[in-house]
Amino acid sequence: MARLSGRSSSFYRKSFIMFLFVAGIPGIITGVLVYSMAGGKLEKELLKLHNNQIEQRSQNLNKQLSNLEMMLAHWAFDTSFDYSLSDRDFVRDFEKTRDITNTLLVMQGSNTMIRNVSLYLHGSQPVLFYPEYSALNDASVISLYDRLLDEGKTTYWTQLTLDPDQPGNGN
Repeated sequence: MARLSGRSSSFYRKSFIMFLFVAGIPGIITGVLVYSMAGGKLEKELLKLHNNQIEQRSQNLNKQLSNLEMMLAHWAFDTSFDYSLSDRDFVRDFEKTRDITNTLLVMQGSNTMIRNVSLYLHGSQPVLFYPEYSALNDASVISLYDRLLDEGKTTYWTQLTLDPDQPGNGN
């Protein structure tokens, strides 16, 4: 009897495997047909959407950079930032100090690519608007900004902003 049950269990196992194989054939055929008919189209559609998204982001970045370039050109000719600022007493002329601070805050918030706007004025008493007014007394901070002025550039792109509390972090 033990032998009979071994044969019947083997028969049932083989029958079950054959049943699964036969039942799986239509699913395999359907899967291959669906992939061959729609898979290529789906892949092309996803690639097209990806390329469109890259193009849109490129155009958006181009618009932001053009806007930033136009704003920098506008700020270069702003009469608030002429050479008369170097000898001005910002403690007594608090209205001008407030106007400069407000202008720098507007500049800072005008473009998402601008993280920080600061104005350094080297004169008899060096002054930093970051964007609020502060008189500079620390020689290391003054030398940091003087080195930037010695390079002859008026606008800087930096990875790290020039933090007056950490003068060694500027690029």
